[in-house]
Amino acid sequence: MEVNIKYVGIEPSREDNKLINNFISQLKRNYPLQNDLDILFQSKRTGEMTTGSRTNKHKLKILVKDRLNRDVMRTLAHEWSHEYQRTVQKRKKGKDIGGKNENEASSQASEEIKKSIENRKNDPDEVKLSKIRKNLVKSDDEEWKKDNKNKKRNAKKEARG
Repeated sequence: MEVNIKYVGIEPSREDNKLINNFISQLKRNYPLQNDLDILFQSKRTGEMTTGSRTNKHKLKILVKDRLNRDVMRTLAHEWSHEYQRTVQKRKKGKDIGGKNENEASSQASEEIKKSIENRKNDPDEVKLSKIRKNLVKSDDEEWKKDNKNKKRNAKKEARG
């Protein structure tokens, strides 16, 4: 079984590629598929998708623009689970909201995210990236606070006239 990855409207970083490839390897081990699979990571929604969709031609479409990696990976695992349900377990589609397949895919996706986080804790590169990301988030947060403070100050000046 081969997974073909295509990026549409985005260019992933080396770290993102590593994260995606490791996560796909995890999904292959835990939910082995019988057919080759195409995965499109897209910058825009297409068709009926919200954050992800699966076609009957063994293709997953995953929205990535303005989303955290964790959310992208959860969507990937969710859609992978549907592919497994339909092709390996031979289930019918089922309800989009509240059905057995949908609830199971959501549960399995969350479980795969937790496993992935646990696995990455032992990866020295990931620990280093985690520290960098924390610093970036902290500096972004400080920048946001400063910008927000300036906006409030300017609004008060305008109100006084």
